Amino acid sequence: MQPTRITHEKYDDGYERKSAMQLIVQYIFLLLGVVEIVTNGYYVFSGKTVSLGRKQHSELPKTASDRDVTRKVIRMLIVGIISFIAALSSLLFEPMLVFVAPVALLVIIGYEAARYRYWKIFCELGLVALLFGVTLFAFR
Repeated sequence: MQPTRITHEKYDDGYERKSAMQLIVQYIFLLLGVVEIVTNGYYVFSGKTVSLGRKQHSELPKTASDRDVTRKVIRMLIVGIISFIAALSSLLFEPMLVFVAPVALLVIIGYEAARYRYWKIFCELGLVALLFGVTLFAFR
């Protein structure tokens, strides 16, 4: 029995079909993008960036200044926009565009881990690395 690969398959009609795991990963990044845009966008435009941002982004150390929290909210809003656009583009056009989202997350969270050196951020970095690994596995 041959192991099956999770990749695009060309069918006789000329269309490529995605595997279920690829679609799941794409929808995860689409959902992540929507959630980040809605929550962080609300925080920025409601004027409650610091108070609400501290609650959601509790991975920041308690010693983080208000400016740090505001920057985190804005960074995650940008990551949400990138994730949404990358996932939507990968669903509609080129499936490999989905890799833009986990790479953006790895860069942002990696920067924060190097800057704050706080254990909760390293946990978040581990989860993002795991999500990147799942993405690599789905599109191998």
